[in-house]
Amino acid sequence: MPLIPSNKNLSTRPLFAVLVAPLLLAAPLAYAQAVYPTPEAAAQALTDAVASNDETALIKVLGKDHGRYVPTDSIGEQDIYDYLGTWAQGHRIVMDNKPINGHPSAHVEAGTSGWALPIPLVKVGNG
Repeated sequence: MPLIPSNKNLSTRPLFAVLVAPLLLAAPLAYAQAVYPTPEAAAQALTDAVASNDETALIKVLGKDHGRYVPTDSIGEQDIYDYLGTWAQGHRIVMDNKPINGHPSAHVEAGTSGWALPIPLVKVGNG
């Protein structure tokens, strides 16, 4: 199923507003299914999955339970454009002060307001 079902009314809420509430509770549980060489590569893979409306790519990045982190039933086309516009304004990786389960972690900051994607990037193994 694509991120935006063709039969849905499109929402005008910003994607990050839609993501924040459910993700703040689930953030420590979000571990990518794929291993990426850098946090930047992981963040880019997530953004590419959202930009291309590719649920298979989203599953690769966030795992089979991706709907818990990206509530696809409440994301509209404008939400995606808002997020991608914010991403295009600028983005950077911000290292967290506290590790998650003993592993270094970081968050993606996008746009010019300091908004941080509430899904942590966690360093494990070789990625």
